[in-house]
Amino acid sequence: MKIRIKNIGLISNSDIEMNGITVIGGFNNSGKSTILKAVYGLLNANYDIKGKIDLERKKSMDQALNENGFSFLLGNEDLENFLELFLNNQDLEKTMIDYEAFFSFFQKAAEEIKGEYEIHNILFEENNENFEEHYVRQIKKLYQAYEKILKTKEKDYQKFILNRTIRNVFSGDVNSRKYQEIGSTEIETGGEISFFHFNHNQLDDFKMFSDFRKNVWYLNTSHFMDFADRRNFFSQELRNALQVDMDMDMLFEEYNDIEENSEKLQSIFTDILHGKLKKREFGSILYRDDLLEASFHMENVASGMKNLLVVQRMLENGTLGKSSILLIDEPETNLHPDWQIKYAKILVLLNRELGIQLLVNSHSPYFIRAIEVALADYDRKDMGRYYLMESNEEGMYVAKDVTGCTEEIYKLLYKPLDYL
Repeated sequence: MKIRIKNIGLISNSDIEMNGITVIGGFNNSGKSTILKAVYGLLNANYDIKGKIDLERKKSMDQALNENGFSFLLGNEDLENFLELFLNNQDLEKTMIDYEAFFSFFQKAAEEIKGEYEIHNILFEENNENFEEHYVRQIKKLYQAYEKILKTKEKDYQKFILNRTIRNVFSGDVNSRKYQEIGSTEIETGGEISFFHFNHNQLDDFKMFSDFRKNVWYLNTSHFMDFADRRNFFSQELRNALQVDMDMDMLFEEYNDIEENSEKLQSIFTDILHGKLKKREFGSILYRDDLLEASFHMENVASGMKNLLVVQRMLENGTLGKSSILLIDEPETNLHPDWQIKYAKILVLLNRELGIQLLVNSHSPYFIRAIEVALADYDRKDMGRYYLMESNEEGMYVAKDVTGCTEEIYKLLYKPLDYL
């Protein structure tokens, strides 16, 4: 996977390659997180784009049902049933060929959901003599709304989804802080290219992959100020992932994959965590300590354990699996150097055993060296790529490829020790 970023945040112009584990080193505020955000935003928007478009259409149709007052006829609980009947209708084109066909479908669907006798009573036992006329008029408005929704081009939905995703990821500040003209991110993989161009923080041009199916996750380093005035986009995505349980209707092969994925890293997780995350009946997540035989709220769990627990949980419920893409912002945060070494080993095993591609940024020489050593220990030295953030004359940053000379990273990051 080849990544090209230009004029996004603090990044001037950077080319990065992801084949196994890619590590970006550098000081704070040098654009490392910007690279992860740009990659995550573009890949996340691409993931199952057809499914996302179907969901947007369904949301718009549901809103049209409510806006036109059909809860009076079907009841709120049956609006969803009507939508399912409509969207799964084998003759959808015929249903939407004109208003009469849609009206006929609507009546039949309403009668199927509520029963012919009940629909008749609603229509003809109302005190208002104009009620039936009102009902017909509202169905016509619904038909017009649905016609407009179904005629909306996929390209328009793609633009909406991509623009919303990138702006959420960057909290609206997408373009370079120095230059507001075109900023771009381009990713090449599997013989295809996807890109976005932003101009003055607005989507200007884009191209999506035809069918991108790799799960993409971003573990970021959050600070309480990130939540001061808004919901955190990344945390919400991860919160949803942690709530997932193994599907009772899943195929044997899917179940077997999840079990194998968990078993491959079980011993090292047990050694570090001696417990796991558990979902309670009403959805809250607790940490269950097997040694103490007690459960704890996440606020009372050591900060350094939390990202490790998240990875463990996502492996167990299948949200993180073979060929997923995992982006991690400063994984060394809150970790003792000994645990940094163990975390690095886990990441290398994720790549070796499951083919998970990783893009990691760090300003810890211990952690970067631990990745390098673990890759060598597992005979995967050629699967590591290393970049160092360097500033240019304009105060912007470029990712320099130092894969063959990682000493440049250590020389920079160990430098503060010289002052001591």
